[in-house]
Amino acid sequence: MEKETYRIDSIRDYFLKILGDTIKELNVDYLDNDEENYTLNKIPVQPVEEKWIIPITKYKEAYNLISRRVYTPDISMNLSNIGFFEKIENTIRENNRNKILPEIVGIESIECLNCGTLLNAQTNTAVFSLQIQIIYRDGDLNA
Repeated sequence: MEKETYRIDSIRDYFLKILGDTIKELNVDYLDNDEENYTLNKIPVQPVEEKWIIPITKYKEAYNLISRRVYTPDISMNLSNIGFFEKIENTIRENNRNKILPEIVGIESIECLNCGTLLNAQTNTAVFSLQIQIIYRDGDLNA
């Protein structure tokens, strides 16, 4: 029996491709206390964007790429952390322009909703978040 593929699988695979060797593992809905840890979480949003006269419905979904990273009083380290997320944002923007998208049937776009923000800082680590959104269509595109 073939394993069913879900949209979050495709989003995870997309991030693993664009992040390459910069990360060891990308979890789903789980962030442990280790530094350089990453997780992908689905964000609840109003999923239906629009319905057309022909039998097509447009959907949007949002996800959070979250990472626990080293956090110190060193300004250059903290700038590097935010810069890491800016690079991801730029890659996603460029990929979207070039139609390099997650492998999801009917996907139209992927975009960042923010440029990476600090969510929570502790003594030695901080949690950063980058929110993304996908837009995809479902239905008979040839009707």
